[in-house]
Amino acid sequence: MDRTTWLDGLRGIAAAIVALDHYFMGGVLDVAFRSFWADPPEDNRRFIQLPPIRLLFASHAMVPLFLVISGYAISINLLRARNNSSVSSAAAAAAAASCEGDFVRRLSSAATRRIFRIYLPVVAIASISQLLYFCNLYRWDFGDEVVWGRRPWTAPWLHVTFLTRYILDIMNII
Repeated sequence: MDRTTWLDGLRGIAAAIVALDHYFMGGVLDVAFRSFWADPPEDNRRFIQLPPIRLLFASHAMVPLFLVISGYAISINLLRARNNSSVSSAAAAAAAASCEGDFVRRLSSAATRRIFRIYLPVVAIASISQLLYFCNLYRWDFGDEVVWGRRPWTAPWLHVTFLTRYILDIMNII
């Protein structure tokens, strides 16, 4: 077993907890995601809300945990490849040059694959969901703080700009 395999498992658990939080947010089963001390007290005094157990449902803590573990687990193999390419003897300089080229190739390959594996599905899902909402095939009443009271069929340009800003925001471009 590789040394980072357990980190991938922990990363998967953190992602599952965040996904469950998003799925049950505001629903019937959201009691585990609220604090034991939240108001009103009669709705928030359950055993599952106590701190040691609630940690399993602490999605706000799981997002940074997921990101930190992902950064480490994804980059550790590339860093190992880079460190293996640094050879100190002069006789192995040609081998080191080919290893450095291999490192750059692996790094660019990983970055390119990540774009197709992560960003394209997000762009597709966001575009499809906006199209379904715009065509009134999907109804979800947002608060005024999200869509400012406009309806999609009266403001199509607002939907296009919202989708563009959303995609740019998740890509950290703006």
